[in-house]
Amino acid sequence: MFYILYLDTDMLFNEVCECVINYFADNGEVLKNTEEELIISTDGLTLSLKQRGKNILFANDDYEATYTCFFWIDVIGSYSDWANDLMLFVNNILKKFKGDCVLESNGEKPFVMRKSGKLYVDKELGGSEEFPFYLLEFEYQENELKRD
Repeated sequence: MFYILYLDTDMLFNEVCECVINYFADNGEVLKNTEEELIISTDGLTLSLKQRGKNILFANDDYEATYTCFFWIDVIGSYSDWANDLMLFVNNILKKFKGDCVLESNGEKPFVMRKSGKLYVDKELGGSEEFPFYLLEFEYQENELKRD
């Protein structure tokens, strides 16, 4: 199972990487850190951050956005707290970066989105998984989210 988090930020890519490395300083291992990609592994997630790729172009078209980078997040299903870790990471991103963002399940179903400063959550993922949205330290509106 994987998730993609698209992010619009004015920060330079290396500054975004530095924020992510700092967030995972106590429980993550940096596997790769180049001008093009950052890869970090934890007990529950393996995260790859990139600033280029066709999927950003498609996401920008689909969401009428200007995403500048994306996180490819592979979850380790056997790790029992992966959903908490994912939501805590998303919460950290929401706090650190003020731009628009969207979190997709399996690269197709958006379920957390910040657009124009408002946060939306779609709790209907179509599966049995319930996400700990209460870990998001922001007010949000429940809304059906779709990728155009």
